Amino acid sequence: MIADILRSVHCLNRIRAKERASLETLSAYQFERMKSLVGHAYERVPYYRHAYGKAGLHPSMIRSWDDFRRLPMLTKQDRRSNPADDFLVSGTDKARVWTSQTTGSSGIPITVWRDAESAAWDRALMNYGFGKLGIRPYHRFCQISAILSEKPARPGPFAKLGFKRTHIVSLRQPDEIILREMEALKPDVVYTFPSVLLRLSEALKRGKASVSPRWLIAQGEVLPDSWRSTIEEAFGAPLYHTYGATEIARIGFECRWHQGYHLIPDAAVVEVLKDGRPAAPDEEGDLVITGLNSRLSPFIRYQIGDRGILSRAVCPCGLTLPLLKNVVGRSDDFLVLPSGRKVSARAVTHMRFDGILQYKIVQKSPAHLQVLVIPSETFGENTAAEIRKVLDGAFFGEPLEIEILKTESLPVSRTGKLQLVMREF
Repeated sequence: MIADILRSVHCLNRIRAKERASLETLSAYQFERMKSLVGHAYERVPYYRHAYGKAGLHPSMIRSWDDFRRLPMLTKQDRRSNPADDFLVSGTDKARVWTSQTTGSSGIPITVWRDAESAAWDRALMNYGFGKLGIRPYHRFCQISAILSEKPARPGPFAKLGFKRTHIVSLRQPDEIILREMEALKPDVVYTFPSVLLRLSEALKRGKASVSPRWLIAQGEVLPDSWRSTIEEAFGAPLYHTYGATEIARIGFECRWHQGYHLIPDAAVVEVLKDGRPAAPDEEGDLVITGLNSRLSPFIRYQIGDRGILSRAVCPCGLTLPLLKNVVGRSDDFLVLPSGRKVSARAVTHMRFDGILQYKIVQKSPAHLQVLVIPSETFGENTAAEIRKVLDGAFFGEPLEIEILKTESLPVSRTGKLQLVMREF
């Protein structure tokens, strides 16, 4: 534990040392880290050695950012269609690392490998962004999440001393129960998805509880301006948004001025491309991300599926970190049940079923739900029964017609993304 803390503190000090550096200095710093990562991936990660070799490229050929942009981009389909181990450093002892998965809202979930080093950077990046808002380790956190451990974690020695006090609340509960738990916790910080905060805002306005956090942190979904004002009014606290993903965590954060996401140079190289070329400043384009902190299983020139704008603006907060604005990505919708109760789509984005390759939930009316599934060879009556059982629990047993339809492909949005849960009314 002490080693992990020291590692995180070292990472945090490296981040702080560059927060007011010039853009030229930051670019040069990232270039050296990128070159080291690409060389490492070529030598030790099977997928990249094959992909770069097939393209006739070698890390020694990268002498500029233009050379870097010659590297083939990594897509979500690349991650799904190749064996997961091809993206892992050869010879890795899997007993010493762990995995997480994307939500699968853009298709089949992607496995992400992590180790102590990448975890240390994740903690440091989170603490840096939160620290800029005045949040300290001794503040009480409430994280509202769909993924909970089956066994409650015992508080460690630092939690007993008043540090690292994070309490996780399941979002798979009625609003009143979530708020009741929050009311008992009296959190300083509430950390969850924007759609969950909006849903709880409506319950707060109805007087269902009294919750008074000092900070609200939203992540994982697009945050419309109208949502922000509604949420802040209901909770009586400022709301800050962060940008990241399961694949590459903690890419950027909002400061008190809300001018965009400050991009942390130690987190990732962020490209904005329009028609395959670098977009001009203040021009919207596709985001391509290179995570700099996971050498165990790198994401290099990764097409993350979002769009955004690199801004030329200078934030009044004094940080010289680049600003990313107007990120447009997946924005989960609400499902509205026959009783009028609203349920965040995130309550069902982590469903896993044997016999299904991919699925999409389409709500046709408050009482009619379609589940479009791409079946595997093991799909059968038990699969359909399990789907109905899980959805019945997620929607509190309300009367719903659940129609399960097998299909060969799933419809995608105008931007080419698969929205896992969609409401048509």
